[in-house]
Amino acid sequence: MGIALGTGLLSGYEDFTFKPNGNTTRAEVATILIRFMDTFKKGPTDFTGSQELLEIANTGTNILTITNFKELGGYKDVLGKRHTYANNTGVATIEHAIYVDTTSSKPKGIFKDMFFNEKSEDSILLKKGIFAIYYEYTFKPSRDVSIQSIANGSDMHFASNLIVNKSKIEKFNLSSPINTSKNEFLKGETYRYWAHNKIGTQPGRQFGSRTDDGSLFYYEVPK
Repeated sequence: MGIALGTGLLSGYEDFTFKPNGNTTRAEVATILIRFMDTFKKGPTDFTGSQELLEIANTGTNILTITNFKELGGYKDVLGKRHTYANNTGVATIEHAIYVDTTSSKPKGIFKDMFFNEKSEDSILLKKGIFAIYYEYTFKPSRDVSIQSIANGSDMHFASNLIVNKSKIEKFNLSSPINTSKNEFLKGETYRYWAHNKIGTQPGRQFGSRTDDGSLFYYEVPK
């Protein structure tokens, strides 16, 4: 399915399902065959969707496929490693860092439909020279806290008070807080959830963070 989606052979129905056990119409088969023949005219690097999926499988992120950022230390070096918040709200790890290109008038990237809603407040990110980031975290709170409390005084890449669009949470059954101020994280429990962040593309900008053991991810926007 990843190959079919990444190469554009299949794109799914309007509700983003594939219905593998459903009936296929003649028109759908014809479309698939036309797309299949079209793939032979392209090289591997032409399929950015496949490149994203491959990068995520190997490194936990699609940053190098989606952006032109220079990697000085990769996300793969910090995935699953503990980061203790400075405000003593708990300990978190980054599991995935999914980038969506929102620098132009239309979002780009194989995961745009999973996270980004053009008909919502998400649209304010478009054409602002910004990439949207969707982080998947594991988090164990040291006290009952809200997503807003976590973000206050914590590293921006290991904590965000921006929740994923609610329509996407429901459609794709994403694990994500639905309220920024309610204490949805209870002391002693372990949570795995998605949150939203963003990064600008100003030339020369550098960003990154480190885990408790000193592991570092670090990127630079080319000048």
